[in-house]
Amino acid sequence: MASLQLIDDVALDRRIFLPDDQTWLIGRGRECDVRLRDSSISREHARIVVESGLYYLEDLDSRNGTFLNEAPVHAAVPLYDGDVLRISRFAFTFRSDGDGLAETFDDESTMIAPQAGEPADGFSTEEFVARMSVAETSIAEPAPDGAETGIDRQLRVILQLLHDVKSTHDLDVSLPLILGAACELFPQCENAQIAVVRSDGRIVTRAVKRGADQAAAVFEVIDRADSIPASVVRSGEFVSLLGSDARRHAMFGDDVQCLVCVPIVSTGGCVRGALSLEGRTSPTSACEAQRPLLEGVASVVAGAIEASDALANQRELEKDRRQLRMARVIQQRMLPSEPPEIAGYSVAHAYQPAHGVGGDYFDYYPLQDNRWVLIIADVCGKGLSASLSAAQLAAEFRHCMELSRSVKAALRRLNQFFFATEVLVTLQFAVLDPRGHTLSIANAGHPAPLRRRGKTGSVTRVAAQRSGLPLGIDADEQYHLTNIRIKPNDSLLFYTDGATDAFNRQGELFGWKLLQAALADGAGGAAEQIELIRDRLNAHQLGREPTDDTCLVCLQRTAE
Repeated sequence: MASLQLIDDVALDRRIFLPDDQTWLIGRGRECDVRLRDSSISREHARIVVESGLYYLEDLDSRNGTFLNEAPVHAAVPLYDGDVLRISRFAFTFRSDGDGLAETFDDESTMIAPQAGEPADGFSTEEFVARMSVAETSIAEPAPDGAETGIDRQLRVILQLLHDVKSTHDLDVSLPLILGAACELFPQCENAQIAVVRSDGRIVTRAVKRGADQAAAVFEVIDRADSIPASVVRSGEFVSLLGSDARRHAMFGDDVQCLVCVPIVSTGGCVRGALSLEGRTSPTSACEAQRPLLEGVASVVAGAIEASDALANQRELEKDRRQLRMARVIQQRMLPSEPPEIAGYSVAHAYQPAHGVGGDYFDYYPLQDNRWVLIIADVCGKGLSASLSAAQLAAEFRHCMELSRSVKAALRRLNQFFFATEVLVTLQFAVLDPRGHTLSIANAGHPAPLRRRGKTGSVTRVAAQRSGLPLGIDADEQYHLTNIRIKPNDSLLFYTDGATDAFNRQGELFGWKLLQAALADGAGGAAEQIELIRDRLNAHQLGREPTDDTCLVCLQRTAE
């Protein structure tokens, strides 16, 4: 039985079992199976559903989002052992087996609430409290009885900041919040700035707050190479400037007395930017003594940048998945689902893309005089881009066949099309005459087909009299036909180089010899021969992902 283990950030140790015969509703409403008492959590926030023995997590259009392994959940996603589910400040580890001791509950739902003395709307603050305790003596001012002390105010500001920043992944929203909190944490601060490192390595000013009472502005301006934030990013060191040095490097005004700048460091230790503050008060209360607290604020900036990056990466992954699904649908529609029925012949095929979709292509096309065209091709490249080029080939192949009076003319049109689009394609073009039992083959830089003699079982390559260049290299290339006669029980195997270039775990190629042996051992019909070759390829690649698309087409003349 699967379970959710509450991660111990509030001295709790609970495991919630998830029966495999129901849907589990998570939120703060009374009707929820797992109730989380926190105002930032929606009444019906998320749910876990079970389908065919698998657990899926869904967000129910919650206000502040549901996160799986710190990536936002936008659609139903599968749960795997060890995944971390986070809703607001509550984090759970998903366990697929449910082994181990667990706390049991008699009521119908499980309630998880803050413990005594724990902020009801906050996140873990140990790191910040530790840093603030270092600076408390120089920051906190004596206060009347009952008034908010310096450390209380700082804790309140930080808890609110953490809550607000966790609710968004948009830097245009989070950075102004952070600058506003920085000015509240440091009353002597007049100006604040956040510089970040872009993906291209350039350092840019991303947000600025000028004056404690002014709203922060978000934009993107490239920093000077000699600016203080740029030097802090390069060195990764804290900088504190006083008096004339501070004024010389200040962002605004000539009356700055203190400038501090701290690096923004990610959890992986990479410097992602710099946080700068300028003040007009005496240096002793505005600079070095407040470094621990300033580093705490910088860590919030680092978390906001990482959350923004995670969301951008998630969106890019979802975009790629949508494109992949679309390409897969297109490819499934453009490739023949069943081989044609040709009198006196059996035909079989198999196609295995290396990356969900691929650039290999094959098709059958009937001519008016009962002849059939068989085409097999390999578009340069792999994955999505190659599959889109293969879709172009599919459409253009049929278009050229309808417009052309001969195979040579159709090949010329195809070649000119791919020359214009700067796409390289290797291709085998064969015309079968089932009445005369002849096959005319044109080769455009593609591996030669293999022929298995039905009488002896021997396998040889069908060498072209003249093999042409791949499509797309020379617009004026001429292609020639090689004619062969097919005898009873003879088989012809057309293939792409994914078959011969398949590697095993030792790095050894399947190669032409093993492909030849597999075809020689295939004494059955075309379908049986394809199946045997696939079995041999799979056995050879056992434990290793394929590196190239593989396409096989077998044509066999049946016995008279």
